[in-house]
Order: sequence, then C-alpha cells, then structure tokens
Amino acid sequence: MLTPRGFDPSRLGRSHGRRRSRARGLLAAVLALALLAGAGYGGWWAYDRWQGREDGSPAAGSAPVASSTCAPGRPSPAASPQPTPPAPRQVTVNVYNATTKAGLAATVSSRLQARGFRVAEVGNDPVGRPLRATAQVRSGPQGAAGARTVAAQVPGAELVTDRRRGTTVDLVLGSSYSRLRAPGAAAAALAPSPAPTPGC
Repeated sequence: MLTPRGFDPSRLGRSHGRRRSRARGLLAAVLALALLAGAGYGGWWAYDRWQGREDGSPAAGSAPVASSTCAPGRPSPAASPQPTPPAPRQVTVNVYNATTKAGLAATVSSRLQARGFRVAEVGNDPVGRPLRATAQVRSGPQGAAGARTVAAQVPGAELVTDRRRGTTVDLVLGSSYSRLRAPGAAAAALAPSPAPTPGC
C-alpha cells in the first residue's frame, strides 16, 4: 500500500474525534435549550393558574359558583311604607264649583258629609276660572295625606299643592265631573299596594 507523502494517519483519527465531539456538544446544547423551553412553559402555565385563582376566577374544570348581588352580612333594604291616608272623618274639606252648573257644590258636599267628611265651605271656586278637568284637590304640604283621601272619592281628580298652612283641603269640581266613586271603590283606591319583595 502506498502512503502519500506527508500523510499522517494519526491526524485523521484526531480529525474524526473532533467532529464527533462537536456533534455531541451541539446535541447537548439542543437538549439543554429544549429542557429550558419546557421548564419555562411549565412555570408560565403554573403561574397563570395561580394568578387566576388570586383574581377570583375559577380554575379550569371547576364548576362555576353562583354569585349573589347582596353584599355578605348586609341586610336587604326594606321598602319604606307609604303613610296611611286619614279616614274621611279626620278630613276637613271645602267644596267649590268651577262650572256653570248651579248647585253642583251643594250636591257633592252633602254626599261627602254622608261619607263622614267634615265640610267647611261650599260655593264657587275662589280662583274664578273655569275648570275643564274632572276635579282638582288642592292642599298645602300639611294636608297632602287628607288630599289623597278626598281625591280617592272622585275618578280622575288632580292633586295640586299650594302654599297654604294647615290641613284643610279644597275639592274643586270641573266641567268633566260626573259622579263620585262608590264608597267601596274609593276605599280600594286608598288601599296600600303590595310591598315589593325585599332585594338588594
């Protein structure tokens, strides 16, 4: 076998050894990078789950928890009841006629007296203007409750608040007035509405 001049077989063995060492180093580097990537992803996934639980969101796979609109330990607010209107015998009313129908105020005042109202004055409306509505019930702030009792007697009556003092109420009859409500219907109109269900 002829050996080329200058050829050293030991150098060939050393060259192959260096190539194998480089390949092993490259493989080790790739494996290390893969391990680091896997560890990083696992750490990010664990942190994301922990952060979600800290924020109050349910973990994956867990059943949703029903939320309540009421704050824990805080009682539900109760609806404030509306004051009960006074009985007719506790209300003093003036009956005025704002129409051209003669005797209308006298007729209505006698019917109100029969229901227990205390009638003070009967006559024409002191305002002096025609009223096209069914009726107006005028009162000051102190007579607002009694005004509701009077207004319940007349279908379509309008409540009007003025600056007077005291609890006296004016019932002013307009041109659209036809009749009083039946006593039972008037009592039903004054009945308090059912209280709403307490909630938050």
